[in-house]
Amino acid sequence: MPNDKYSEVKNCDPNEMIPLPQNEIETRYYFWDRFYPYMSYLTESASHIRLQEFSVGYNLPKKVVAKIGMKSLQVYAQCNNPFNIYFNGYGEDPEFAKGTIRLQASYTFGIKCKF
Repeated sequence: MPNDKYSEVKNCDPNEMIPLPQNEIETRYYFWDRFYPYMSYLTESASHIRLQEFSVGYNLPKKVVAKIGMKSLQVYAQCNNPFNIYFNGYGEDPEFAKGTIRLQASYTFGIKCKF
C-alpha cells in the first residue's frame, strides 16, 4: 500500500474502518490494488462552481460619439476562466487531474469604432 493509505488504515478508528473487498478466487489482501480503484466509499463529490466567461461592454451615447466624427464607439472587457467560486472539500477542480496545470485566466480589453 502507498504510505499515506497505510497510515490511514493503521491510525483509523476500528469501528469506522471499512474492510477491503475479497473475491472468491483471491481472498488475500495482497491484491488490494485490484479492488482499490473501484471502492464506492472512495468516491467524493466533485461539486464546483467556476466562472468561465465574463464580458461587459458599454456603447457611448450617439451624441457624444457624433462630436468626434464616429457613428458608434463601444468599450468592452472580457475575461475567460478567472477563478473558481466554489471547490469541493479538497480544493480540487475535477476537470483537471491532480497536479496538472489549470486553465490560465485570459483578459481582453478593446474598443470598437465605426466611422
